[in-house]
Amino acid sequence: MKIKRFNNLWLMGLILSASILGVIYFLKICFPQFVIEVAQIDSITRIGHYIDTHKWAWYVATFIITFVSYYLICGASCGIKKLNAKQNLIIAITIIILFLSREFLPAQYTALNFISMILLPLLFDGKFKNTVVVFSFVNFLQTITLEIRNLSLMIADFNFATFTILMIDVYILESLLYFLFNFEKEINENGCT
Repeated sequence: MKIKRFNNLWLMGLILSASILGVIYFLKICFPQFVIEVAQIDSITRIGHYIDTHKWAWYVATFIITFVSYYLICGASCGIKKLNAKQNLIIAITIIILFLSREFLPAQYTALNFISMILLPLLFDGKFKNTVVVFSFVNFLQTITLEIRNLSLMIADFNFATFTILMIDVYILESLLYFLFNFEKEINENGCT
């Protein structure tokens, strides 16, 4: 049996992300108890408790996850394979501003986060259509991901790590959109797959 070789990184990433996302949703819908058990493995809950009880660890972990998320959102919306240093610095400054708003203006934190998810890609010359698609899909998925089979109600020990594992599909979707829009851009530029 001959295995097809992928000459296009974006197509391979697109297929891989879509496959992983499909498996995750199959598990969440058909075997929610398995997902709950994985999210509540003892070592994972210990890590989550450590992050939750140490403010510096929460900031570091949240910064990393948020940076990767914003990187993928901006990369997808702009069709950029790799953000430059200036764009990375702007994302980092935005995250720090969000941390400050969470600390001092907690009521405005969610609104500022949503505004950042829209403005950053547009600031980086992202396509408006792509920005709307990415923002809509990511927020729609965040809204429903824990409500599938009421997973959020089944968690006995809800902490940073369990939440991150239960939300992994959102990060996979961001990767999928990143690969999709970069693949689409490459097809439009080169006219080949």
